[in-house]
Amino acid sequence: EEIHARLSLEGHGGGVRRRSFPRVFGRAPRIRPAKMLSSGSSAAMRRNGSFFESTPKVQYPTSASDYAVKEEIGRGVSAKVYRAECLPLGETVAVKMLDLEDQDPGHLEEIRREVASMSMVSHPNLVMAHCSFVEGQFLWVVMPFLSGGSALNIMKWSHPKGLDEASIATILKEVLKALDYFHRNGNIHRDIKAGNVLIDADGSVKLADFGVSAASWGSGAKPHSTFVG
Repeated sequence: EEIHARLSLEGHGGGVRRRSFPRVFGRAPRIRPAKMLSSGSSAAMRRNGSFFESTPKVQYPTSASDYAVKEEIGRGVSAKVYRAECLPLGETVAVKMLDLEDQDPGHLEEIRREVASMSMVSHPNLVMAHCSFVEGQFLWVVMPFLSGGSALNIMKWSHPKGLDEASIATILKEVLKALDYFHRNGNIHRDIKAGNVLIDADGSVKLADFGVSAASWGSGAKPHSTFVG
């Protein structure tokens, strides 16, 4: 049974003060399961354990001049994420920018792994990169703009006492779908947290940030045993 839980801007309980959801993200969305790829010829086809789009993909431009960068919508230790307009396509996107000159060699490998993972995945509960390119000293990763923001921000701005059980159950179910796909294709995420769970305008849940992901089997067919978190 699909669980549909309405996220109210009022928060939980009569004593919770109304807080303004960040305007860039619009209204707090209704959490709902993502629509799975169909098995028809116009959707995805199964090949060697991975999903590949059978319809032609939109070609996103790989020049900074084709994007009008707007406000910052997120940041991490080594990168910032901006809302931007893809001018040739007239589409709102998210652009993750990383300063390559400010990275140590070990972190550059982590960045390469994340971009590779985002370019290869194709699942409704995983954030996929549209394209990536280097402009000056910055790596640009162009991604879908998920207007609901992260589960962390939704809790921070709309539900300071925490989400209701139905919303939590739906989010966990959708994240587990993403992890099942990730694991079946030989990868582990290793950084599951509310800030990496993004919500689209239609309420669908998507897992992002593959920076510390790794192949589940290292050289010599030995499984990874490192702990992250």
